[in-house]
Amino acid sequence: MQEFPNTAAEAFQTTGVELFIKPLYVMQARRRRDIQAHGPRILGVDPAGMGGDRFAMTLRQGHVVHWHKGRAGVQPGEEQGLWVADIMDTERVDRCNIDYSGGWGTSLLAWMRENRPDLAARCYTVDFGGKSQAKQVNPHKPGPRNRRAEMYLRGREWFMSAEGVAIPDEDELQGDLGAIAAVISGQSTDTLLEPKAEIRKRLGRSPDIADSWALTFASPDRSVQTTLTTTRADGKEAFAAGAPARPVPEIPVFDPFAAGTGFRTDSGGGWML
Repeated sequence: MQEFPNTAAEAFQTTGVELFIKPLYVMQARRRRDIQAHGPRILGVDPAGMGGDRFAMTLRQGHVVHWHKGRAGVQPGEEQGLWVADIMDTERVDRCNIDYSGGWGTSLLAWMRENRPDLAARCYTVDFGGKSQAKQVNPHKPGPRNRRAEMYLRGREWFMSAEGVAIPDEDELQGDLGAIAAVISGQSTDTLLEPKAEIRKRLGRSPDIADSWALTFASPDRSVQTTLTTTRADGKEAFAAGAPARPVPEIPVFDPFAAGTGFRTDSGGGWML
């Protein structure tokens, strides 16, 4: 189907792989033009070093992805910092989530702190391999194993939302999502995505645009519903007949209007300021 597609969705499907996000939902989102954008404007940034990966960014506001950009050869440090700073200024970005798991996000954040501390206060680093927020709340409950799986799960729920979502009618994001698959690890029932090294072999490149899109879901925002943060019975209450479950405090959501200053990082738990 990938080589001789009958439909547009088949053109973005990886042969022999159970896709994590179905192409149908992505195609529906590409056709939507009647979705209103509400909520904080969140920028996902997937930095790239001197290799062949692209420096990728995605801007999402509630149920609408406004745009995604990808460019190879962006020099770490000042060039990356100037580009991100210009985007944050012109697009009035409320929160910027930056992947630092590969190390390149560190230099970007250092430049922002030194040259644009006003913008650095709205920047958060995200470790794709860190423990998920769901695991921080319910460590023994099946769920996303790490931050990467959690962000893609939130993104999948976003695509499937009853209200509908909209993305640019372009091929880059769907092409990247067409290579993302989940794996089963041993006896664990946790959700875990296929390693990026395997995706690179199959796709021929890193799914940079999809990763920058997923970064916009690093922390829940009030404009998008999610089922990943739940409540559970705790302690002796779990064994008391008819006893109601005691709610676990919800993970704080991002509020762009909240007071506060200083540089913040997402330590994997997601709520440490």
